[in-house]
Amino acid sequence: MLRLVSFLAALLLPIASVAAQSKSKPEHPFSISLQGGPMLSVNENSFTYVDNGHASDLITKQAGLAFSYYFNGRFGTRLSGSYGRNAGGCNVDQTKDAEKYYPYKFDGVNVFLDGLVNLSDEWKEFSSVFYIGIGVGHTFNFTESGHPWQRVSHKNTAYGARVGLLFQYDFSSHFGAYLDFCGEAYEDNYNGLEPYKGDHDQVYGSAGFPYDLRGLASFGLIFHF
Repeated sequence: MLRLVSFLAALLLPIASVAAQSKSKPEHPFSISLQGGPMLSVNENSFTYVDNGHASDLITKQAGLAFSYYFNGRFGTRLSGSYGRNAGGCNVDQTKDAEKYYPYKFDGVNVFLDGLVNLSDEWKEFSSVFYIGIGVGHTFNFTESGHPWQRVSHKNTAYGARVGLLFQYDFSSHFGAYLDFCGEAYEDNYNGLEPYKGDHDQVYGSAGFPYDLRGLASFGLIFHF
């Protein structure tokens, strides 16, 4: 994950470099936005939700607040914070009763720094913006899964990376609305389960999925100033 975060950080540098050289700025370069919508959790043992007829429980709610600044008509940056209720599941392959279902939920607070690219190179009523970002997430408030031996860590901090695309419509020079579609990846301890450890398989289980993933779809309102 650190290599992925480093790679995305390297991609952000050219955006900052080109932006710093530009002298043109939009009329209102700053903005604040509020958004929310559904979120899909994909991590260790998510298949147990599907196998037991609870696939819809993998979809939960999330909301976020963001501050943005555009250096010019094309490049900008955004600092955002979000909260979401996530879904996780414990191992079933190595339990005596493999048909059992061991779900749990937990809260996540995440902070990201994004590089923004306005794909139209100028602001119109309708604009599409691509972004990539690096960040960190903290998870807590875990419910008990009831699993007979697999442990879930109840407080975790994990690095993350994300990529997304938003479609924005401005009703005026100050107000607008947008749809934001985003995919996020975190280090494997984000959901409280560590990767598989051969000498501790009776503690952690076969939780070998390399990342904890989230897919988000948000509706947001934005104010430019």
